[in-house]
Amino acid sequence: MVTEELNIQPDAGILGVFSRLNYKPWYAIGEFVDNSTASFFGHERTMNFYHIKKMSISIEYDSYKNTLTIIDDAFGMNLSDFKRAVLMDQKPDNLNGRNEFGMGLKTAASWFGNIWSVESTQLGSNVKYYSEINIPKLREKKENSIKIVSSTVDANSHGTTIKITDMTKKIDSAATKKKIKELLSSMYRRDINRGKVDIYFNGEKLYFEPFEILNFRNNEWKKEINFNFEFDSKTYNVNGFVAIMKDGSFPKAGFALFRYDRVIIGGNDSNYKPK
Repeated sequence: MVTEELNIQPDAGILGVFSRLNYKPWYAIGEFVDNSTASFFGHERTMNFYHIKKMSISIEYDSYKNTLTIIDDAFGMNLSDFKRAVLMDQKPDNLNGRNEFGMGLKTAASWFGNIWSVESTQLGSNVKYYSEINIPKLREKKENSIKIVSSTVDANSHGTTIKITDMTKKIDSAATKKKIKELLSSMYRRDINRGKVDIYFNGEKLYFEPFEILNFRNNEWKKEINFNFEFDSKTYNVNGFVAIMKDGSFPKAGFALFRYDRVIIGGNDSNYKPK
């Protein structure tokens, strides 16, 4: 077992500010799922070489222990990736993925609770990295360094575990849990329906039922969309479709907007409804 000190400048007290952000639990959990799925899809070819064709993410909330745990079996992190995950203002190497902005894990974990830890092993490696960020302790002692502990594990193990304790944001209510399951299944509908990703919330596997399109007078009421637009001297493409649902409702109405096959705006009662 080897321990290394890592300076997490700027002042660790800034992590406590994240708890005051106007966040929602489902979007915060989505930050963790983004990291997990980006780890899988960013190394899919390597994982296929090891005969791994899909991944799973388990989200466990324990109201009695006041903990939230996210476990994935994706590619995992090496030491440089691990340091980047816990350092402020550090973007990932690959900016063409779901975790392109590099603030997800730190922001979401610090929003949820005062103490959080990360543990990760990269596929093919026999080294596991672990670190705990205790925001009140760092603030009280005016410290800006955390410990990264390295230990030896089986080389067949891989993936990342994030555990948040001393939670300041509760997700006890049935309505909140229902919303989390609805929006996560919607956000990652393409991953789920292609059979690439299994997501579980407190042991329940999430599914997304595609909307049935109206068929009337021998016509399917659906139109394909495909156009380009210029922004900041770059050309971007938009593609998809607009349709009338067979059994529509106001919460389902509107557009779901995707980026990198992940819904960035949309979901039950959260769809994009331009004037």
